[in-house]
Amino acid sequence: MKYTRGGFPVREWVKKPNARNEALDTLVYAYAGLQYLYQRRDRRTIWDQLERRLEEPEKAPLRSKKAAAKTAGSFVNNW
Repeated sequence: MKYTRGGFPVREWVKKPNARNEALDTLVYAYAGLQYLYQRRDRRTIWDQLERRLEEPEKAPLRSKKAAAKTAGSFVNNW
C-alpha cells in the first residue's frame, strides 16, 4: 500500500525477486482478449453468436497435404 501526495491509499503490486510472472501475464492477456471480444460482439448474445459460427459448414475446404506439397516453394507458403 502506497500513499499519494494527498494522503490517499493506493494499492500497488510489487513482484518479489526471483518470482515467476507467467501466470499473471496469461491472465492479463486472456482478460484483454475477452474485452476485445466484447467490443466486437454483443455481450448479451455473444455465446449464441459463437455457437452459430462454429456450427456453420466451412465455405472453402482446406487444401490436402498432397496439393500443398505440389506447390511448396517455401515453407512460408504452407502455413
